Amino acid sequence: PVWRKPTRAKRSPKLPKFASAVLAHGAAAPGAMVPEWWLLHGVELTLLIVMLAGWGKRSCGQLALYFLWLNYSARNSPWSWFDEVDWECEHPPLPANQSGVKVILMGFSKTGTRTMSRGLWQVGLDHVYHSEDFGTFFYGPYRDKYHLKKKGLSWSELPKPIGPLAWRFPDREVMEKQSPEEFAAALSKCRIDAVAFDGFEELIQPVYQVSPGAKLVVLSWRPYEEWQKSINSYAPAVNLENALLPHVFAAQQALPWPMVDRWFAKLLNDRELERALKSGGPPITQALSPSRASLSGREGALARRRMTLLWAAGHHLHPSSKDQYDHFHSTVGDGVPQGDIMHWDMLKHTYEDLCDFLGISPCPKSGKIPKARNNFIFLQDFPLVAMYNVTSELVLHWVNYMILGAVIGAVRAMWKLMCGQRARSKVD
Repeated sequence: PVWRKPTRAKRSPKLPKFASAVLAHGAAAPGAMVPEWWLLHGVELTLLIVMLAGWGKRSCGQLALYFLWLNYSARNSPWSWFDEVDWECEHPPLPANQSGVKVILMGFSKTGTRTMSRGLWQVGLDHVYHSEDFGTFFYGPYRDKYHLKKKGLSWSELPKPIGPLAWRFPDREVMEKQSPEEFAAALSKCRIDAVAFDGFEELIQPVYQVSPGAKLVVLSWRPYEEWQKSINSYAPAVNLENALLPHVFAAQQALPWPMVDRWFAKLLNDRELERALKSGGPPITQALSPSRASLSGREGALARRRMTLLWAAGHHLHPSSKDQYDHFHSTVGDGVPQGDIMHWDMLKHTYEDLCDFLGISPCPKSGKIPKARNNFIFLQDFPLVAMYNVTSELVLHWVNYMILGAVIGAVRAMWKLMCGQRARSKVD
């Protein structure tokens, strides 16, 4: 297991066996869904061939060179280390071994984790974290602090966080080498109300063991066959999103534009991002403004980097069989008080059921919880922010392309000058 027993066991609830049960049954490895390196570098190789073939035609070669650099920037975010900030949650820590987490959403991807997160937000819980929020507000800075302070590394020495290949090199020592007390204290500083563990299921138990009195909402309503079918239909869309959006929004990483963005923020005294990261919210999956947009500028580089730190850390569990899937849900209630667990059915339960379980009265919403979007969520849920982001990225793409053209023109001019001097010297 990736956790240790707390030194003050009497302050922790009895531990359920859900995570260890899945591990014992051999859940799929985190890197199992990641393309091989040759597929990733095949794109770069193709662009390089096009660039060389079209070198005589300036526009063709320039365009291929730009996309080659853009592909590298999208996967590696080369300027993120030079503009990183250490802003983290700053609420006073709660008493020892208490995270303050009130609700734990337990379910794999495509079981309604994002819908339930939105439902909890709508009934009045403030800091409701999905994976994007947990990585941005908590896990990213928690992992950075471990490497910077406990291992004495510098920003440039940190493990590279961006890109699909990062999934091949998990960074699990962050949880293995730190005590539950340290973990609980850091977690409590964000004042998290609820967490959906979609994509980092191994952390369910470490969080639960330092969250006395936490309520568990188990998303066990979907049979394995339907869940697998939903995963298979979801995969092409999410693969398209993961291939398209990083390149569309890589313009601000092709050159050190986040540094310029940071300078303007200081000039305008814009501290909205800083205040949000230090207070732990509002979550970026629930509320977003243009100046805090998670897909644009310095905020985008920071948010994507911190999200990827969580997704690539190696805490993902993905059942590869019906037995694993069913065993996870059948053992989830072990050691959990009966009044603290609810098996949620998306087809049957309503806002009122959720409020009754959490003790919220009166319930601010009624009826069934509407299905939340799963693809292009920042573009669809925040259209005004998306319009701002896309416009600014397109402008930056044009500026980057013009700068690249100027550099290529200067190199060509120098090359012609050198070749001309050599030709004259041979004639003489």
